[in-house]
Amino acid sequence: MARAIRLSETQRAQLGQLSIYTPPEVFALKAGVCLDLSRFAVETLKAIDPQCDPKYLMIEFTPIQLSGNELRWHWLVSFKRDGQSYFFADSKRPGYMAGPYKHAQEFIHDYERYRDRKIVTFREVDSYKKQWRTQALKLPAAENP
Repeated sequence: MARAIRLSETQRAQLGQLSIYTPPEVFALKAGVCLDLSRFAVETLKAIDPQCDPKYLMIEFTPIQLSGNELRWHWLVSFKRDGQSYFFADSKRPGYMAGPYKHAQEFIHDYERYRDRKIVTFREVDSYKKQWRTQALKLPAAENP
C-alpha cells in the first residue's frame, strides 16, 4: 500500500517520479504494484511472444482519496491472439486472464462492473512512461527575396 500511495498523483506532484521496478526486481522482490506487474508482463511477453502485440492497458477510474492522496490509475496488460484481445497481469485478480474480447471496450465494460468503480477513460499504450503531447508549430513560410 505504501508504494501505491507513493505512486499516487499527489505524491508524484510533491516528490517527483518514482522508478517502476524492472522485471528482475519484481521477480526477486516478489512485490510491487499494478504498474510494476504490468511492466513485468509486457516486457516478458515482448521477449517470448512479440507477435501477440502486448500493450499496457491504462485505466483511469473516478479518483478516490486514500490518506490524503488521490488514486485514479490502474494498469493491466492486453495482448492479441487469433484476432481476439485478452487481458491479464491484474494485481486485483492474480493469475486471472480475461478474454477473448473483440475490443478493449468490451473488457472495460465488464471490468467496471467487476471493480464496482466508474472508469473515466482507458488507453492501450506501448509504454508505461508518460507520453507528452507535442503540437506542431506552424512557422511562417520563408519569404523569397
